[in-house]
Amino acid sequence: YNGYITLDRIIPYPCFDFSYGNWAYFNLSPGLNISGQLTDGWGSPISGVTVDFSNTRASVLTNASGQYSKAVSTNYTGTATPSLAGYSFSPSSRSYSGITSYQTNQNYTASQAVPADPSNHVATAIGYDKVQLNWTANSSNETGFLIEARLLPDLTWYYRNSVPTDATFYVDSGLMPMQTYDYRVTAFNGAGNSNPAYAPPVTTWAPPPPTGLFAPTVNFTDAWLQWTEAGSAFIWDIEYGPPGFTLGTGIYLPMMPNNPFNLQGLAQGTTYDWYVRSFYPSVNVSSAWAGPGTFTTQDTPTLPYPWFE
Repeated sequence: YNGYITLDRIIPYPCFDFSYGNWAYFNLSPGLNISGQLTDGWGSPISGVTVDFSNTRASVLTNASGQYSKAVSTNYTGTATPSLAGYSFSPSSRSYSGITSYQTNQNYTASQAVPADPSNHVATAIGYDKVQLNWTANSSNETGFLIEARLLPDLTWYYRNSVPTDATFYVDSGLMPMQTYDYRVTAFNGAGNSNPAYAPPVTTWAPPPPTGLFAPTVNFTDAWLQWTEAGSAFIWDIEYGPPGFTLGTGIYLPMMPNNPFNLQGLAQGTTYDWYVRSFYPSVNVSSAWAGPGTFTTQDTPTLPYPWFE
């Protein structure tokens, strides 16, 4: 275009200067357009993709149909690059050099990228059989996170659970007391797995001792001993002896599977102290002793002498 533009019928407006009412333009060229669509591998449109055009002032976004359109000047030279967190594109960019015609069907195919690696993974023991995991999720396209653990010194990783997208913590339960575990967490999606984030080794607490020792039934030579298991043990050690005896000097009954437990072979009319502790045979770990509990066996009743019938 070559010519002049003249303002006519100017209406004064405060703070504006309209003293120049005539502008000249020479050699203006009509603009061009670059357009296309972004889809995934199945041909479904992807909205919200930023397509950046170098040597221009603004980028464009794809609409709900995955389409974009960018106005550029004739003889445009530059590079168009699509981007969306969690995706890679084919081609990764398109280059233009001195274009003089509309560029249509400038399409891109998106594929989901492997999630970014999690970080800051920390494992904290919160019980004799529980560990809490915390991590930072650095991805926005994960389907979930895979939790794995190994019980040292075994170097085999075992599946513990999977948690959904955006999760940043997990409590792993059903563990063994006073054992050292390694943990790792991995982000995953349909494109694959991230690199795992490892937590420093963590050791679970000592198991709690039983509580509530009592002897509900006592006869002449036997007693039923009963207690409340405070952990998850199903095997117990019992030790009994005279009142005030020192642990390790009494009669020791290891790995008893019953609660209540029938203690037999006692002396009549005798007082006993007794202790019980939980035992975890798979890892050879015991709780602290609980007790003492105290009971007295029944004595043989005596009749007055002389007596008459």
